[in-house]
Amino acid sequence: MKGLQKITLALAIGAITANAYAEMKPLDDQAMSSMTGQAGITIEVEYQMDLGAFRWTDEGNLSINNLHVGGIGGTLVDDVQIDIDVMADGDAVIDMHSISGTPVDFNMTVGSIELNGLAGENTRLASNMNMEGLVSGVNLRIDTATDALIATVGVRVTDWDIDVDFLGIGLENMTVSSDNSAGSVTDANLQADIAAHGVFIVQGTLSKKANTRAASGEALAFDLRPLELDMQIGAVNIGGHSLGSIGITDLVVSNTHLEVYGH
Repeated sequence: MKGLQKITLALAIGAITANAYAEMKPLDDQAMSSMTGQAGITIEVEYQMDLGAFRWTDEGNLSINNLHVGGIGGTLVDDVQIDIDVMADGDAVIDMHSISGTPVDFNMTVGSIELNGLAGENTRLASNMNMEGLVSGVNLRIDTATDALIATVGVRVTDWDIDVDFLGIGLENMTVSSDNSAGSVTDANLQADIAAHGVFIVQGTLSKKANTRAASGEALAFDLRPLELDMQIGAVNIGGHSLGSIGITDLVVSNTHLEVYGH
């Protein structure tokens, strides 16, 4: 785990511009003493990402085509601050949140998701995906005591459209949020986040587990804490005609444990 922490810190330091490096000067003893006890790195970020295709190949392949991530309305994802710290117990903590205190808005579009065979076979699973939403925060902790990655994310989907082509279904104006009315989230800070922004909270742990069914004897394990959602689907279209809308409240997913390995 110490190696992983060093890599995380090295990547963060590498993001500092060459300009800043050029201005570095030796510090005298007085300046060095004034820095005693200071720790951590803060990075302010704005970005936009476009990806032509991502392919996972087994024998055939699964491809995600024309992926775009940016802000709502064609803007950048901005107002983002990342704080990186290595704690006294050796844990590495990466905390991503907004600079302003309001959730960070995002827009993600995907042109298509397809299955492709070796002889040119093709099935379009989904297309025309457009998702807009808010992220209130992302917290990642690499725990040295358990060799695990612990993640907490607050998200609200404010508008989501997608065509499920191979089934001939179109979903429009979907929203995903939470009011925690079932009481699944017990942390006071996260409860305040839900109350203020209507986000749903995803909390999970990734770790390495022994698994005798895996060829290597090990699997990637994911444990999900109770997840509570409210979902609205504005229109369900089949054959170009709407079948009406769907509302789901207080959906709670609990006792979830996954182990992933190759076969």
